[in-house]
Amino acid sequence: MLDERVRVAVDIVDTPALRTQGLSGRAVLADDEGMLFEFEAPKVQSFWMKDMRFEIDIVWIRDAHIVG
Repeated sequence: MLDERVRVAVDIVDTPALRTQGLSGRAVLADDEGMLFEFEAPKVQSFWMKDMRFEIDIVWIRDAHIVG
């Protein structure tokens, strides 16, 4: 098993207004930057970000474990 730990500076997104904005309008996102969307309870979520200028990866985390 490969154990690679990576530090990522994240913006916390925990309000409806911040979730709506997401990464829209940003020109770039560095390899060591991200956005952490916090939700009150686990449920199926979907994402659409208007005017995205770059590709993103989405990682699903629950109880401090990557689940998808």
